[in-house]
Amino acid sequence: MTPAEAAQRKSEILATPEWRDKYLSGGITEANELRDLDATIAKGDNPEVDLAMAGNLDGDPFQMSDRRKMIGTAQMLRDAGIEDGAIRNTLLGKSVSQQDHQAAQSQKAALLRSSDFTTKFMAGDGEAKKQMLELDMILSSPVAAS
Repeated sequence: MTPAEAAQRKSEILATPEWRDKYLSGGITEANELRDLDATIAKGDNPEVDLAMAGNLDGDPFQMSDRRKMIGTAQMLRDAGIEDGAIRNTLLGKSVSQQDHQAAQSQKAALLRSSDFTTKFMAGDGEAKKQMLELDMILSSPVAAS
């Protein structure tokens, strides 16, 4: 099981009332499963991103504000139709090549010069909004040194 899969599984079990009741009643099997999942998540390249992608909040009344922001960002991007791989790269702050950055700049400029596109975008067309969001994700990413 990958760290991302473990985070997803943790999200699923914590949302299941029967599982939670067993865990809170001292269930050994449930405690072991949660411990194993947390250990697998911790082995990932970025456990906070894995937990955020799965929508996991902390169990305490105090929450990590960065994770809350990442959960909200991931959900907003998913709602817009963005693929999980691109969302993960954005949350990780992965860099893009200078070539990809320049291509995104050119494409965005061309789209904004198109009256057909801007009409759709300003009217809230889902595909136009998704396209602009994808370009903005690239443009807001750090650019890798050549």
